[in-house]
Amino acid sequence: MEWDEHIVNEPTSETTVSGLPAALTDGFDGAGVVFTGQFTHHTRDELTETVTEHGGRVTTAVSGNIDALFIGDNPGQRKHDAADENNVPLLDPVDFWRTASSGSLPESGPTTLNGTTVVFTGAFSHHARSELTAIVEAHGGRVTSHVSGNTDVLVVGDDPGTRKREDAQQNDVPMLSPEEFWLLVEHSKDER
Repeated sequence: MEWDEHIVNEPTSETTVSGLPAALTDGFDGAGVVFTGQFTHHTRDELTETVTEHGGRVTTAVSGNIDALFIGDNPGQRKHDAADENNVPLLDPVDFWRTASSGSLPESGPTTLNGTTVVFTGAFSHHARSELTAIVEAHGGRVTSHVSGNTDVLVVGDDPGTRKREDAQQNDVPMLSPEEFWLLVEHSKDER
């Protein structure tokens, strides 16, 4: 089972226009969440720390007092079934970072793709590089293949090479995870 088959896509009476559950619109403050599956760029401990730093709690079991089940790759069927039984929304890693940021972007780096030069490195499990390029261009940005002083952001996927990351560090280019990239895409939609 892939998480993207089961995420909350359409707003309902319990979700906001963004598709996030109403309980998560102000971040994790007071929210209860559960994780299932593997998360590419962050350990469970890092994700848990993010939730607790923002006033939320993480448990290992899905019940009726949980606000969201965040689903990574290769999720567990038991937690998925429990979420269905308890009407707990299923959300993807991008929704995790949207919730953690309460709608704001990382402090360093661009706040929109419009006029932004982006470089990708590594593999991206759910999108071909050509699709990612099309998304950037549709939001007024451009994609180049090499990091330089003119690069605004480096998006780092799975198994990235060291060259582009080293170049980004030398040129003070912010590096984003795929989740942070999708947050930037979402914010760029709001700017149009």
